[in-house]
Amino acid sequence: MKPPRKIAHPILGLLVVLTGSVSLNGLAFDSVALAQSSQSAQIWIFTGNLNTNRYGHTATLLPNGKVLVVGGGGFPCSGNFCYSTVNSSAELYDPATGRWTYTSSLSRRALHSATLLQNGLVLVVGGDNWGFDIGRFEYINTAELYNPATEKRRPTVSPNTIRGSNKATLLPNGKVLVVGSHDLDSRPVVYSAELYDAATETWSSASAPSILGSLTVLPSGRVLIVSGNSAELYDSVSDTWTAAAHTNIIRAAGAVTLLQNGKLLVTGGDASGTSAAELYDPETGDWSITGSPKEIHNTATLLSDGRVLVAGGADSSFTSVRSAELYDAATGSWSDASNLITARQSHTATLLPDGRVLVAGGVDGDFDIGTDFLATAEIYGAVAIPRIISASVSGKNLVVLGESFDPGALILLNGEEQRTVSDEQNPKTSLIAKKAGKKVRPGDKLQVKNPNGSLSQEFTYTGS
Repeated sequence: MKPPRKIAHPILGLLVVLTGSVSLNGLAFDSVALAQSSQSAQIWIFTGNLNTNRYGHTATLLPNGKVLVVGGGGFPCSGNFCYSTVNSSAELYDPATGRWTYTSSLSRRALHSATLLQNGLVLVVGGDNWGFDIGRFEYINTAELYNPATEKRRPTVSPNTIRGSNKATLLPNGKVLVVGSHDLDSRPVVYSAELYDAATETWSSASAPSILGSLTVLPSGRVLIVSGNSAELYDSVSDTWTAAAHTNIIRAAGAVTLLQNGKLLVTGGDASGTSAAELYDPETGDWSITGSPKEIHNTATLLSDGRVLVAGGADSSFTSVRSAELYDAATGSWSDASNLITARQSHTATLLPDGRVLVAGGVDGDFDIGTDFLATAEIYGAVAIPRIISASVSGKNLVVLGESFDPGALILLNGEEQRTVSDEQNPKTSLIAKKAGKKVRPGDKLQVKNPNGSLSQEFTYTGS
């Protein structure tokens, strides 16, 4: 069997301005944000686990606010070159409950494309399949439609020339532009492009670019494709591709993000493999260097405030990283963000309707020396930080008053967790540490820790 090749150096996204970060029980949050506000901070918290570990999957935000995850590699395996097998399952994430539930399975595929159509259906195209259980590697040329209303899938007409991994985007006219190849083993690879018409469920040939990379629809309706240090523009009216200017220093383009100002942020690596970032201006067709992130990240997410969050990815040795950074388009600057709880690459990142970011799946490790396939998921967003206002002793009990105490919050006495119950009358503002009143002394340090890991400031007990 021919295994998939090592996944290329990943690229992309995350958030928050900090000078130092605090980590507690696997949770990281921004110390600057805490210094600026006692009310909330942007942190990562674990949300429900996927039912199946997976990487190279797709994540699609549905009109109902749920997230559809399809396919990807997964399942346990061990040893060198452990690429595992491919999932046929699909799951739905409900942000309201933080839970993942299985939905109708699709064909086994990874590194495919998934596009939300104007009619609310999701078009899934192509991809790869591998695994020791099937004894071979295959490029897939089929297409399927998933209906969120019924949670059912059905086949649709297969593309004519596209097999295996591909890139797709929804055009303003409602058609889907898909770019791939009919023979990915040929050298050089010759790419093809097709248009899927959702109204008739038919495919038609389109003019093809000479490169394969991220597809981004510009405000003008044209499509920019970026790969390596090259870029091309597609005009759907004339069905033509034209060469765009080359990047200045990027030689391995990764994540491409359309900013609120209409420019495109591209991150990737330069000739030496060092991380780099450039802006493409569709008005002038020019590229400009815009600072540099510290890492080459795997995902990039445009936040509701206009910033770009890049998270996870791999270092120069292809080992997964936890780091995340934030790009500010107004200043063209990069800053550190709180780290992911788990190092990961080949994951997905999805902006939820409430402004939070869902990161799901991926791998932790190096494919050639051993890899952990992940079923964990994390949410990035504002979380209320508890605050202590006063503390006193009542009999044997230590009573702590404050704000933003969540159910299950614990009082820490000099860093040690105490048996804690909520005041039934004021659960959000009053906690009681059973029998801790016998141990506390003036000068001792108190903190409150919520179940999500957010931690209050240190409060010095005075005994008064």
